[in-house]
Amino acid sequence: MISRLMLPVRSALICACTLVLLLMLSPKVKATSTTSTQSNLSSTVVNIVVNGDFESQMSGWTQVEPVAESGDTYSGVVSAKVGTGGRVYQVVDLAPNTEYMFEVYVDGAGTAGVTNNSGINVVEAFNESDWTQVSATFTTGSAPGSVEVFGAGGSSGDVRFDDFALTPIGTGTPAPTAQPTATTPPDGSCAPIPSQIVDELVWDLEGDNPHPLVDDCTLRFVPLEAQHTTPNGNGWRHEYKIKSGLRVAMSETYEEFG
Repeated sequence: MISRLMLPVRSALICACTLVLLLMLSPKVKATSTTSTQSNLSSTVVNIVVNGDFESQMSGWTQVEPVAESGDTYSGVVSAKVGTGGRVYQVVDLAPNTEYMFEVYVDGAGTAGVTNNSGINVVEAFNESDWTQVSATFTTGSAPGSVEVFGAGGSSGDVRFDDFALTPIGTGTPAPTAQPTATTPPDGSCAPIPSQIVDELVWDLEGDNPHPLVDDCTLRFVPLEAQHTTPNGNGWRHEYKIKSGLRVAMSETYEEFG
């Protein structure tokens, strides 16, 4: 009699233990699935800058001297060291109507950013005594084309750059379409820059890195990037000025009326 009663009790205990074990395992299975999903989402963020950490030395970058590799880094073993008047840059293509995040780590004084001739002009000036992240966001228009991602030296000393990144972070509001300037004819044809300006027979150029003459019809002045200084100037320059030998003193330009 006792043996018959023990069998059902033992079976009930086995079933109860099995149920408890299944309940304990269920959350673990769910957590594993969530982790996998998060990993897949994070892997979709793509940095479109090639060799932004300089671990492949200067591969992918165009250099304007003075530029050198440095062992003083934010991460890894190589950074880019840029002296006064120097810069590193590369050209990348952008998607239309997309918001981008630009990031770079810097140590020193200089400028960095993303620019082109179609209205994108993100330039960040900085002066840091230790590695600091510089970042900015911008949104492209319907036809952004390509941009130049750059880091440039300041007016004195060396600056180091590491971990450049340019990543799409979402679909943004399209940028307004640029309106034609006064020098652009209504039919959209090009109005060439007068030769009297670019041949520098009448005008002096202050700041030639980068040169403001983008093409035969376009001048682009970016003093925050050029950072040209003059002995009696106040701040950075990037401009054409009448040649010093042709200038007339202010006292000689007025008229007297009787």
